[in-house]
Amino acid sequence: MAFGVVGLTPGVFWLMSWREYELTLRGFFERQNDEAERNLRNAQLTGYFAVKPYLPKGMTFERFAGIKREAKPLPTQKEVNEMVRKLGKYYTN
Repeated sequence: MAFGVVGLTPGVFWLMSWREYELTLRGFFERQNDEAERNLRNAQLTGYFAVKPYLPKGMTFERFAGIKREAKPLPTQKEVNEMVRKLGKYYTN
């Protein structure tokens, strides 16, 4: 997995801690998921604009693609401080 899928070299892999490897894998799969979502959105947009002249007047892209927008609440200052504190453990020497 580390050498083929993720693309790590053996030298880099053997210098990593288990936690660094875990975070690398998590980042790799999140990036792949983001790319898949972006590709899906591009396909939806292409389909929408291809059939837009034939759609009922007022049909939005969100209705066409079945997208329901839910507003996520912003984190509180306390939550931000906690995230910064947790991340600081991984970036200090």
